[in-house]
Amino acid sequence: MMQMNLNRRKTVVNSALWAAYGDALGFITELTDSAGVMRRAKTDCIKTTMAWRRLIGGRFGGEVVLPAGCYSDDTQLRLSTCRSIRPDGSFDVDSFAKVELPVFDAYALGAGNSSKAAARALANPAVAWFSNFYQDGKTRYLDAGGNGALMRIQPHVWCERQPQLSYQTLHEIIRNVFCTHGHPRALAGALFHAFQLLIAVRERRIADPSEWQETVRRMESIPDIVRKDDQLNRVWLPTWEQKAGRKWDETWKDVLTEVKKFVDLAIQWSIVNAPLEDKYRQLVDSLDATSDAVRGEAVRTAILAQFLAWCSQRDSGAEAILIAVNALGTDTDTVASLVGAFFGTLTENPPPGEVLDRNYIAAQAARLDMIANGERVDHFQYPNILDWHPPRSQLDVVCTSGGKFRVSGLGNAREAGTVFNGRKKDEMWQILPLEFGQTVIIKRRARPFQCPKNEVSTRDVPTEKKVPRGESPMNSSPEQLQLGDSANAATLVATRPGGETMDEITSRLISQGFIPSAIGETLLRFAKDQDGLEKAVAFTAIMVKARRARLRKERGSSSDSE
Repeated sequence: MMQMNLNRRKTVVNSALWAAYGDALGFITELTDSAGVMRRAKTDCIKTTMAWRRLIGGRFGGEVVLPAGCYSDDTQLRLSTCRSIRPDGSFDVDSFAKVELPVFDAYALGAGNSSKAAARALANPAVAWFSNFYQDGKTRYLDAGGNGALMRIQPHVWCERQPQLSYQTLHEIIRNVFCTHGHPRALAGALFHAFQLLIAVRERRIADPSEWQETVRRMESIPDIVRKDDQLNRVWLPTWEQKAGRKWDETWKDVLTEVKKFVDLAIQWSIVNAPLEDKYRQLVDSLDATSDAVRGEAVRTAILAQFLAWCSQRDSGAEAILIAVNALGTDTDTVASLVGAFFGTLTENPPPGEVLDRNYIAAQAARLDMIANGERVDHFQYPNILDWHPPRSQLDVVCTSGGKFRVSGLGNAREAGTVFNGRKKDEMWQILPLEFGQTVIIKRRARPFQCPKNEVSTRDVPTEKKVPRGESPMNSSPEQLQLGDSANAATLVATRPGGETMDEITSRLISQGFIPSAIGETLLRFAKDQDGLEKAVAFTAIMVKARRARLRKERGSSSDSE
């Protein structure tokens, strides 16, 4: 048994390392042409990781020399998800949404418009993870069907304890996706990849085409899981349907029809007798995956990666990664990263090139496998999210404490690396290796402010209680279906004598039927707290949204407007 556990751990670690390696390679060729690749890397074909140049921060940013093996938002968000998974295997959605994502916006490399807009919106204390219906220019939550969520769900698979994706894991993937992406395509792509990746991790093989088709059928039950989540059912779902002007279940069925169509195309090209690179390009063209309108869309990305992994199998998986990397005009980094996650489960060898933060990535993957094996692990210490808020400006995410740079919400820098000046006087980018092992290239002020007191304070973290995992929707009790029922070691705060989280307070008051006196008493309790105004704003926003959703449901009409 011990040998089997160690073998699986090596499989998970290799999956994470090869995913980061594929990401680092594809990051070089992302969103550019052959001339751009030559400018960035001084070569026309990427074969291994290397140091290269990239303009970051937009037109007012600076040109930065990225170290060999530097990864993009794909791996950055996977690591954020890793940190947000508690020792019992459950997902700390509150800390992920209110700490990780707003801070990520300051150091993101190559992130899409939806991920960045979602992160900015979540920095608002009144916006909860289940009410993040942002609209930032032309970027809307309802239209967000890209791969910004797909790229970060692998950690949920790596810590799965069951032979099949359990109800709880599916539930947590849904919550993770809905923090930032509101179009069902984003969820469908994430789930399609998750189902196939678990087969690779558990059985060290790539799922065959018949299993791709079976996955589409299994995803038909996802609306039932959405409705069993109290916050999604009472707030997110009615708000989504009111804003979209149609039922979510109907849209989900339409998306599954699209997934099936794309799967059938992939199967057709997989049996063609031709070199893999030629077959891949034909599938890319069939899916129109280089057009600006759909490049990076989650379903297409997941299917392209699955196609490459299946057609390459054990002998040429590394070659398949390079095919994805050098297929200019496609979503090179995410496809290559997903293929890497598959190939890492098949090979005994580590990636042949440099991978930035290799030891930290391996340690996080090993921790998740330990969770899957029921072993005792540590957890990341987030700030108290009811008295900590992300800085209002990206420039202030880096502050100073005790003579050290600190990334707000995450921790101190181990050292200060190379500085790259931007085009604005007070802005610069700096390489900061953090004490816990991750390296960020982050925007900061020339002279960062001192960190506020609540940024550097520490607190005792209560012991987490175990939550049963692996139950299916058919045999789970209501208590087991509520992820919020588990103790949250990262966000548990005493907002009243009972020590409830904001999530628990609002869920209780909603389930009790919005009793006015209870709502009023809760607001008055907040008045006693130093940060009571921020708590009251967040509390009021959640309760008003939930009440309006309940009223619309009772009327059976969606005529009210937000």
